[in-house]
Amino acid sequence: MKAGYFSTPFYRTLLEHYVDLNNLAKNQDYVNQLDFDSSRQKLKNLKSAQNGNPFLSPIPQDFLDDIPKLEERIRKIKDSEEIKISTFIKDKFVSAGMEDVYTGLYPTLSGESHCSLEGVTNRHFSFDQNGEFFKVSLFENYNDDVIPFYIVTLTDQLLHSGELVAQILESNLLSAFGNKRLEFKKKVEKHLTSA
Repeated sequence: MKAGYFSTPFYRTLLEHYVDLNNLAKNQDYVNQLDFDSSRQKLKNLKSAQNGNPFLSPIPQDFLDDIPKLEERIRKIKDSEEIKISTFIKDKFVSAGMEDVYTGLYPTLSGESHCSLEGVTNRHFSFDQNGEFFKVSLFENYNDDVIPFYIVTLTDQLLHSGELVAQILESNLLSAFGNKRLEFKKKVEKHLTSA
């Protein structure tokens, strides 16, 4: 697969949703965290529009009238004893039991998404074999060697997401997703041992 067809920022978004899904499967009250995050982002946008942000000028006044309601909703969620609300992404990974993913995979995906120095260098500079000369390009391809790792990890997480959704909905598809995930892992292991 060519690197240009794989989007690490897209994978980062899916990974964050996967973390939320894991937390929701562990604790149904986690829905309060999702509501808190959504309300906080909406409030941030509405306040920015209220302060004259030209990119948000199309927001109608009656939406801005909801600011006090949103502030109250956020306060109630924060004061609730049902769940400890987190404002840090790391806490979400930890509560999902995915701290290794947060310290290992997530920084790379975030660096690509936020144009870290490494991300900018990888995307816009290429060096000759001796490292003496470089050229600047609009978009330099990713290192194709990492793409299979991303694809395998993402596929496993998507299949596990299917299991979690089936579990939450008490669906009879739980075993089907579990079997597909086991089948996929066996294929990956077989490929790795034969390589």
